[in-house]
Amino acid sequence: DDVNWEERWRAMFKKVTKEDIQSFVEQYKESGEERKAIKESYVKNKGDVGKIMMDVIGLTYEDEDRVRAIIDEMIEKGELKASKRYVAEPAARREKRRKAGEKEAKEAEEALREIAAKENTGDLRAMIMKRQLDRESFFDELAAKYAKPTAAKRKKKAGK
Repeated sequence: DDVNWEERWRAMFKKVTKEDIQSFVEQYKESGEERKAIKESYVKNKGDVGKIMMDVIGLTYEDEDRVRAIIDEMIEKGELKASKRYVAEPAARREKRRKAGEKEAKEAEEALREIAAKENTGDLRAMIMKRQLDRESFFDELAAKYAKPTAAKRKKKAGK
């Protein structure tokens, strides 16, 4: 009943950090898996770059030129057919995606700051509570050591 499930979970699995995610995304981008995922997404979404960008793991608006270069190369090699949606995409749609990506990145940064602040507050709260418990424990030990026992009451002598 007194099992701390978070501790058990952490004993089995390490905490995933921002650095872990960034490392995974970097390795994924350098692998053939990303290229395969881009190709599959291109076919599935009929060349809609906006949907491709949302579909493939780890892509941001900053990756669009790189993704387009990969798709162009696959079209040149005959791995993909040039779709009308891909070839004739208006520049305004691309600009709209870029602005939305910048806005989303800003919101994500703010959310990350809030989470970090809450975690730091939680750590501080835990430290304060631990210190309070230690202090209470210390006072209890002092009281047990130096306080006179209250159970043995003295009897009053009659006649005084």
